[in-house]
Amino acid sequence: MVELDDPINQDFLNDDGLIKMKNTKSIDKVSIDGYDAVFVPGGLGPVVDMTDNPPVQKILASFYESGKVVSAVCHGPVSLGNVKLKDGSYLVKGKHVTGFSAAEEAGYAKEDVSFELEDLLKERGANYSAVDPWQPHIITDGRLVTGQNPASAQGVAERVINILESANVFEPSKA
Repeated sequence: MVELDDPINQDFLNDDGLIKMKNTKSIDKVSIDGYDAVFVPGGLGPVVDMTDNPPVQKILASFYESGKVVSAVCHGPVSLGNVKLKDGSYLVKGKHVTGFSAAEEAGYAKEDVSFELEDLLKERGANYSAVDPWQPHIITDGRLVTGQNPASAQGVAERVINILESANVFEPSKA
């Protein structure tokens, strides 16, 4: 549920955020130049839109192979499952990752998904782990950062920022 009185939501709604959102470019028209990290949010949308999406897969592979940070939370790691690198291997193969667990799905939207994210990641060779449902769980494996569920979102963001800061990619605002 959206908290309309939340200051961040108010800034988005009262600034030009809503206009920008309604006028976003198609993903296949977006250049990754100038970006140091990518974040895939959760929700059931990625399950439908990103599991087998060639432009998304190309962007994620390009980010990872060019030394940039790739991150996802909740159902978002579904976008990683079919990403293949130049050598033909899956991006998640041998990587420690997490994402929305089968236990969480069983009590949430089992009838709305045609497969388990947890199973997909394991089938692609990922070292998948999860904690008790709805508890924060964040995994960092090099430049790949994943979070299990919505409670993990802030932790994923913090880890991405730490990676970028340690690489001296950007200097956070002092404001």
